[in-house]
Amino acid sequence: MDAQEKYNLLEELKEFLKGLKKLKRHLENKDDISLLKPGIVSKLREELVYKVGRLKETIIQLTGKQFYTQFGSTREFWSEGLSSSGYRPVVLTSLGFCIDATNEAIGKLESTPLAKLEPKMTVTEPPKAFISHGKGGGALLKLEKFIRELGIEPIIVKDRASADRTADDKVNDYLKEADFVIIFATGDDEIKVKGKDKGVFQPRQNVIHEIGLAQRTHPGKIIYLLEEKAQFPSNINPKVYERFARQSMDDAFTAIVRELKNWGFLKVGK
Repeated sequence: MDAQEKYNLLEELKEFLKGLKKLKRHLENKDDISLLKPGIVSKLREELVYKVGRLKETIIQLTGKQFYTQFGSTREFWSEGLSSSGYRPVVLTSLGFCIDATNEAIGKLESTPLAKLEPKMTVTEPPKAFISHGKGGGALLKLEKFIRELGIEPIIVKDRASADRTADDKVNDYLKEADFVIIFATGDDEIKVKGKDKGVFQPRQNVIHEIGLAQRTHPGKIIYLLEEKAQFPSNINPKVYERFARQSMDDAFTAIVRELKNWGFLKVGK
């Protein structure tokens, strides 16, 4: 790392720290006008999620800090602190750890001579995963958290800024940004079957539509996760998909890791 690279990294870390503090202030102040306009906080969080994907590994390298323990549970404070739907006290606690770790990283970087800095201590772009989903809920939050902990940036369209785009344009634009796609197909819609009392459960129509888009934009780079009770419609026939239950997603997570290693998005030892 040369002097200019060190300066650039310090400036980016300081800007990141300002954003973390700003988000924490918004969330702590219940009377904050931004909480009445969720788009303000959502946009700030989106910017920080992008930056943490670039800076997290550097901060961990400088400080060794990534996890904390609370009530006997180990938490990854980067994913918890920037969660869009997490339990508010946990989010605030985690944001505090994010701020402390970033502060410490800045201090260590400023005080460490160039000769002792790792030459590979550079900002990198994380891989991006477009996640197609239906109603979401707790299972989607588990998936989002897991993806973040792998060092991958999840793209969940409902959490992203619209920027005066139609819903279709928004989906198409974020698909273009993604390196791969995860189809998170929960059985949200019951489809009546002629002559039977009970229908079959299928993913929502937006998921079915996004499967068609993804098959054109990301052939060979799609992971299909299908809830145990659900079925794909007859016109959707993925060669391989992984079943999951909302209560236990271990098999789904194993399938994700397997595919990401195969595509080169994860190191073999991760």
